[in-house]
Amino acid sequence: MGFLTPGRVGAYDPDVSPASRPAAGSVVLGLLAATLVATGCAREDRAAADPTRGPRDAEPRSRSVDVQGSPSEVAAVAGGVWVTQPERRSLWREGAASVPVPGEPLDLVETPFGVWVALGDGVGGSLVRVDASTGEIRQRVSLTSDDTAPTRLSYDGQRLWVLDAARASVVVVDPATGRVDRRIMVDARTQEVASGGAGTFTTGQAELPLAYLADDREGIYRVASEVCTLPDELAVSIDVVWVACTDAGRVVAVDPGADSPAAIADLERPDDVVLTSRGTVVALSEGPTLVLLDPADGTERARLRLGDDPAPVSGGVELAEVGVDVVVLHPGTERLYRVPLTDLER
Repeated sequence: MGFLTPGRVGAYDPDVSPASRPAAGSVVLGLLAATLVATGCAREDRAAADPTRGPRDAEPRSRSVDVQGSPSEVAAVAGGVWVTQPERRSLWREGAASVPVPGEPLDLVETPFGVWVALGDGVGGSLVRVDASTGEIRQRVSLTSDDTAPTRLSYDGQRLWVLDAARASVVVVDPATGRVDRRIMVDARTQEVASGGAGTFTTGQAELPLAYLADDREGIYRVASEVCTLPDELAVSIDVVWVACTDAGRVVAVDPGADSPAAIADLERPDDVVLTSRGTVVALSEGPTLVLLDPADGTERARLRLGDDPAPVSGGVELAEVGVDVVVLHPGTERLYRVPLTDLER
């Protein structure tokens, strides 16, 4: 919409001859047209400023696709989307053939050396490194024991952090060589591991605290139980850790060095959280629905419902940033949504 420049419609000008002056009828029509345009602009401005309209009512420019085979995790790989399919023992790739793997893929993460995938096969766990371009398996790494169960992966820019739920530990792996550097013992209830500028953190079931992992020890940082009784997914920024507390109906930003949360956002069943160039994005179970939060204080900026899918019976909605889009995986309906991040601010 362009801007209207004020003018003197039909004003008397002694330098203009009567023959060249506008007729009275045209003056009235001009005034009426200007009034209608101004009214339309004002309505558009009010609609943009009305918090009950705009992103909540806008039709998202999303596209969706079915991903069968019990999809469970989603990740950005080489500018595209990869999804784990444990039931089919394969990795679904956007716009390319699926990649068969020698086990049930439980998690995956992209590194400069390839895509590392955590496998479970009912006997013992291992890792495989997959070429992001060709889909070929380049390396397989055993975690030294048949009773291992690598369930979650995280990459901090230098090291691969592998949660071994069966042995209550986090294994630190060199992503370039696959060499196991060390094993850090953690609480047996640990279910998540995530890395970012502030470090690598874990959390899990019940009253388990948020823990910081140094190279040789487990940290002591905690989330107050009255704030988040069941920490779930994590997203780590340069100075805070965002925690999606599904059952508590909250997303909490935790400053590891402070005694109280940096921000709290009350939301309906937040399943996952990811840090994007536009702000903190949260995925809600119902819909699914995307919520954009201000990273500074957790206030809600926008909300966008993508569909009418019910909340998953087991597991949760998964989220990833892929280029200028955000991708949402709903495992219950086996549907994958891809939405431009700009849609969250329309």
